[in-house]
Amino acid sequence: MKKYQHIIDQLKKTLGEQCHFYSDELSGTFILVLPFKDSMGDNFIIRLKEKKGEYTLDDGGLIINCSFIMSETVGGKKADRLVSSLVKNFNARINPEEGVIELSSRIDEIISKLFHFGKLLVTLDTMLVELTKEEKDTIKPQRESLGPRASYKLRKPLNQLIRDGIVNHRLIVD
Repeated sequence: MKKYQHIIDQLKKTLGEQCHFYSDELSGTFILVLPFKDSMGDNFIIRLKEKKGEYTLDDGGLIINCSFIMSETVGGKKADRLVSSLVKNFNARINPEEGVIELSSRIDEIISKLFHFGKLLVTLDTMLVELTKEEKDTIKPQRESLGPRASYKLRKPLNQLIRDGIVNHRLIVD
């Protein structure tokens, strides 16, 4: 905590007692817990690490996790494009090895970068939630049917029965 005491003092002066601060001395990470919640109901966090005089802010994997969950449920191509575009526009980067979004900073601009990065996280989280709602509201014909590949695989062994008129493959079951 001593390593980041000057940053904590500046944040307390700027924000008051609205945020919580933690430090993991073993890994050399400073954690800022923001006073508002993400779409999952957890508080936003920003982690700060210092390596060789350069400070790196990251989201602890929140956005990549949210994007992954979306790709498992409603399709993540739009989400991935949205995340990539916003990260690029905010001059941040995606670190695929660690699964985090990062923003580099010098010590003299750390407070403004913390606010900038917080704005990026809130924007991404809000946009992903809206994208999820939009995707769920859109009726996709391929999700109503089995799709062309599954339909073909199911129909192929039944071809003789279909030709003989015993099986009606166009019948819709509710």
